[in-house]
Amino acid sequence: MRFALLLLTVIGFSASANAQTEAEPEWLFGQRQGVLDISLSPDGKQIVYVAPGPGRTSHVYHVNLADKQPKLISRSSGNPERITGCDFISGNRITCSVYGVRDIGGAIINYRENIALGTDGKDMQKLGQRQSFYATKRRQFDGFIVDSLPESDDVLMAWEFVPEVNASSKISRTADGMGVVRLNTKTGRWKGIEKARRTATDFLSDGSGNIRVIGFDVLTTRGSGSTVTRYSYRKAGEKKLHDLSTYDYLDRSGFRPLIVDSSTNSVFGLQLNKGKMALFSVSLDGSLDKKLVYAHPEVDVSGTKQFGRDQRVVGARYADEFNRVEYFDKSLASLSAQLSKALPGNPTLQFLQSSLNENILLLYAGSDIDPGRYYIFDRSQKRLEEIMLERPQLENISLARVKPVSYATPDGTTIPGYLTLPPGQNSSNLPAIVMPHGGPSSRDVWGFDWLAQYFASQGYAVLQPNFRGSDGFGQKWFEVNGFQQWPTAIGDISSGARWLVSEGIADPDKLAIVGWSYGGYAALQSGVTEPDLYKAIVAIAPVTDLRTELDNARKYTHFSNVLKYIGQGPHLVEGSPAQKAEKMKAPVIMFHGDMDLSVDVAHSRKMQNALKNANKESVLHEYKDLDHGLEDSNVRTRMLQEIDVFLGSHLK
Repeated sequence: MRFALLLLTVIGFSASANAQTEAEPEWLFGQRQGVLDISLSPDGKQIVYVAPGPGRTSHVYHVNLADKQPKLISRSSGNPERITGCDFISGNRITCSVYGVRDIGGAIINYRENIALGTDGKDMQKLGQRQSFYATKRRQFDGFIVDSLPESDDVLMAWEFVPEVNASSKISRTADGMGVVRLNTKTGRWKGIEKARRTATDFLSDGSGNIRVIGFDVLTTRGSGSTVTRYSYRKAGEKKLHDLSTYDYLDRSGFRPLIVDSSTNSVFGLQLNKGKMALFSVSLDGSLDKKLVYAHPEVDVSGTKQFGRDQRVVGARYADEFNRVEYFDKSLASLSAQLSKALPGNPTLQFLQSSLNENILLLYAGSDIDPGRYYIFDRSQKRLEEIMLERPQLENISLARVKPVSYATPDGTTIPGYLTLPPGQNSSNLPAIVMPHGGPSSRDVWGFDWLAQYFASQGYAVLQPNFRGSDGFGQKWFEVNGFQQWPTAIGDISSGARWLVSEGIADPDKLAIVGWSYGGYAALQSGVTEPDLYKAIVAIAPVTDLRTELDNARKYTHFSNVLKYIGQGPHLVEGSPAQKAEKMKAPVIMFHGDMDLSVDVAHSRKMQNALKNANKESVLHEYKDLDHGLEDSNVRTRMLQEIDVFLGSHLK
């Protein structure tokens, strides 16, 4: 099969290609990705995408693929709101999700709103329940769109209903909790589909306006939410709910429903099978007949691969050394392989969306040395068109290859990871960085990583270890988590540093550790347990004290979940670098947003005070009104500049 490749200049950028390639590396890599979200219209003739503007702003563009001219239709300041994604619901109407954080009485609260607007940017409509002066509590979330309804401007939307008290009126709202409405996105008129329930958390539709599965929080004895969700289902055409399953999000026990497949009257979901997460289907006809759909012998299945406007399940997603899809649909498997071969470098390819007739496809392709690009593929004409780049400023920049590696720990366990070496340089006796991921129940995957690529461009070897406590490698690998089992996780990371030295890759006198979130915690805790191993420590938004984490969680309704996750015992002190600062030798630099909901800035402040009291070298950079991801291109650029100077002065 032959494909014609046509480059389309869809997005207009503020700088020319030459100006971009001549820019400082901190700017090149510090810019946020160029496409934050993208959607294809049902007729396949339009796209809408969210792109970063200057600093922390975000812009929404509409493009008619016939003339390929982007038109700005909405924007957000990023202070505090930012638009995180938009999607077509009809040929001329889209919905967008808006996220923000606020400090309310000393507690940082996040919120999410939904809006609808025309593709011309007009007729904006808020989609949540209307605010009321008499509301009994503050609403954090409008809810979420459960399903779009083709060929209409309506959506099925899960609403967060808030009751009200109005002594002067007999007309007041009594609904409380999550329910589902059919909502017209132009007029705001709605009709109740699913009554509000206080413990309801999740709704799965069959794609035709029928709610078939509902998830409910299982409350603790104190009435707060727990890590367990109970799922109920309906038989086709019925209103009565029946028990389906329970699922514990902490220990991953039970069956977790993901998507209803109306064609087989079943629901696909994940469940442990021989110690690994696997994909199952459960019949919704009353028999609850469960079938194993796909299991991988070595790693977890992470979810389903869906295709078409009806979002039918066509495969299972998992990651071994690389992100992969096991396609059940052989025609899509063949098409994916052929398209990947047709593209330079044989990149990893993803089907993102399709037109209603499935003739026009929106694709993404990327690799370790390609941050990613987006294509439109016309199946009938076998024509592939490139429409935009994920990071255009890096288009003419030499990037570093990422190699899957593994190394052994003292107890004989083999730890997988990824090694990025500076492009075009000798691969021995290099300054090197160990970069553990966040989570800890997350994992690194093969592909482009802006931090790793920045460090490689500056001459560093970068190791990203998937230590025990990482997600995706089965229940035994997952253990409890990287906080309660911190000696194992930190030990695995330290073994990676020693492996770099033993292989001759790293100069032992030029070895640093860099991490974000849990990775920042791991960097600091490694400085406690291995004070002579690293010569510099960089921690971005780190957890530093486990008791502080518990104390901060007391302000919120999820405290019992955090308590269960963090645990109780001696590890609250032994596993807290802020309690052991006197043991550290390496200089430390930290970065943190003061509106971080995931990890309160109090962690970095406490660590800074502890290091200063112990007469250790340390610097803390705080960023006003930014949350965990530091979603500001200017801030990220300055952060990379500070890190470059810091590492350069300590890895001589």
